[in-house]
Amino acid sequence: MRFITVRELRASAGSLWKQLHDGDDVVVTLNGKPVALLLPADERFLERELEILRRVRAELALEDLHRMSLGAGNDLLTDEEIEEEIQTVRKGKRRG
Repeated sequence: MRFITVRELRASAGSLWKQLHDGDDVVVTLNGKPVALLLPADERFLERELEILRRVRAELALEDLHRMSLGAGNDLLTDEEIEEEIQTVRKGKRRG
């Protein structure tokens, strides 16, 4: 895996395509933070690979929500409190 800046991407697109063709993954950064992931693509597997990437992103988001929920103490709510919150939200009012 190689890291390149957005500036390098613009300046050396030709060599980047060669790296992708050779099977290398490339992370594009902006101000030192990753903003894009470039992966070699094979049209035979493109739809399946995109489906897998979407699934992994969803799993990561769910894990993050779970961690946030635990941090907020939501794992300590009783069934009655959960039901009350659901009913409140359905009525369009948030508690607290």
